[in-house]
Amino acid sequence: MRIYADVNRFPDLLAGETSSVIIQVAGTPEVNTATPINGKFVVGIPDGVTPPVITSASRLLDPSVPPGILPTIYNSLLAQYPTYGNILYNPILNASDIAKLDATAVFPWDPGPPIKTWSSRFQTGTPLGGTKGVAPNSVAVLPENSTTTPIRPGVLITDKIDIAAYTGGLGASSFVVYWKVYQMSVTNDVMNYTSGVNTPALKNLIEVDQDILDVFLSCDNGVGYTQASRLATVSTGVPGNDVRLAFINHTRSKVYVTAYAVMF
Repeated sequence: MRIYADVNRFPDLLAGETSSVIIQVAGTPEVNTATPINGKFVVGIPDGVTPPVITSASRLLDPSVPPGILPTIYNSLLAQYPTYGNILYNPILNASDIAKLDATAVFPWDPGPPIKTWSSRFQTGTPLGGTKGVAPNSVAVLPENSTTTPIRPGVLITDKIDIAAYTGGLGASSFVVYWKVYQMSVTNDVMNYTSGVNTPALKNLIEVDQDILDVFLSCDNGVGYTQASRLATVSTGVPGNDVRLAFINHTRSKVYVTAYAVMF
């Protein structure tokens, strides 16, 4: 399922969402389906999670407005994994969510010696005018650059996710990772001066296989990483409290990361 919302009325701060920006709730289309989203963005609802009740009073940012859309979604996801007691998530909707991404982080792709790393290569989007913040659905892991030696994939790494308060300082070694990614396409705005027909530009959200990116988890603040499969158990062996996720793009197109979560 997807929640569609109005990108033009979506504020950067919780207090700015004085009216509902939600337009509709609809099903998730098949992989490779392109959906026009001019002026809109989507919030994905994981498979198996019942969509929260949405009314004209609903707010995406404010968790205190019943039913608390994002907490309801992610707590329902956690409930599907009864062996895990905690979930931390980032819906990547505003500037505070963007602050949870680390543009200075590197990914150790070869342990060496010497250690070889890839630098972060991703983009964020900000709306023009008004309060500066992220334009939802605009965080993209850049395509792989094959013209360099060695090649450089797109890399997005989260900031440290400190789970010490949830584990009593003991750390965790077993995790489940969720993420939601898309691709985008934009058609040209074409004016046919013979017929007088103007075909507007369309921004399309494309549903993709969620394994299009390689995703890795670290529980030692990025020193070492273990590859993760979506919504499957990933074990790090040694427990740790300092979690990071790394998204690696080896494709020739941008891949847009719209949400991620870690259960432990």
